[in-house]
Amino acid sequence: FVAPTALGLDQRVTPIESSVPGVHVHATLAQNLLDGRQLLRPLDVVGIELLFMLLIGIVAGLIMPRVPVWAQVLVAVTLGAGWIAVDQQVLFREGLIVATVLPVLQFSITLLAMVMWSYLVEQRERRKTRQAFGQYLSPRVMEHVLSNPEEFLRLGGRRYDASVLFSDIRGFTSFSEQLFPEALGNL
Repeated sequence: FVAPTALGLDQRVTPIESSVPGVHVHATLAQNLLDGRQLLRPLDVVGIELLFMLLIGIVAGLIMPRVPVWAQVLVAVTLGAGWIAVDQQVLFREGLIVATVLPVLQFSITLLAMVMWSYLVEQRERRKTRQAFGQYLSPRVMEHVLSNPEEFLRLGGRRYDASVLFSDIRGFTSFSEQLFPEALGNL
């Protein structure tokens, strides 16, 4: 390869240097081809990528909804770091080029969507619970119950020493029998 190498003439940017004569790039390409060290993207790699993306979908669909948010982030970071490590340490060293950004972007977006969905569903359920308890409990008691649900909302109940006052309103039974259930509930 014969070419001028003076600054300002056919300079290229490479991952190693910011200004390399173009003839060096061409010579390196030729030497890599002669040595059989070219990077390849065979169809097997596409299968590996699709398999990894399928794994991401399965993990996101089956495991992520059942674990807390911190575990979802841990799984996503582990998957991302694992894919990048396999790409850099195994596949790239063997001369295989795989899509790195697309799978990492996929599970990042999937994780964000799962967390947002979980948050929205949880908020909707919380509103339903507030509305249900709001009909039977005072606002202070309802806030106390919802702030400690594992203590107050469990099966089997709990024993307390308590004083209970039961009172009846005169004529209420005959009065309530004449109303529709909705009207009686509002009353």
